[in-house]
Amino acid sequence: RVRVLGSTDSARATRVPTVAFTVDGCHASEVPLALDRQRIAVRFGHFYAHRAVEALDLHERGGVVRASLLHYNTHEEVERLIRSLDEFLTSAGR
Repeated sequence: RVRVLGSTDSARATRVPTVAFTVDGCHASEVPLALDRQRIAVRFGHFYAHRAVEALDLHERGGVVRASLLHYNTHEEVERLIRSLDEFLTSAGR
């Protein structure tokens, strides 16, 4: 139900801590709205990659959802993001 765009490899040499994804049957704007209620900041759009979003035919769906994590995020915050996204998918019947 969730499609990660780009590499899903976690190797530091090939991965940055920013994840762009789509949710099947969901407009990209729905995810940030739901996660904002949990005080989790993810955003949606084309993020200055208009041609890539266009090539992936994602404009009609609002582009992609982006979660950005850095050195100051804790493991607990990452788990909370995953748990909240899972709750959104479950509650939305996705």
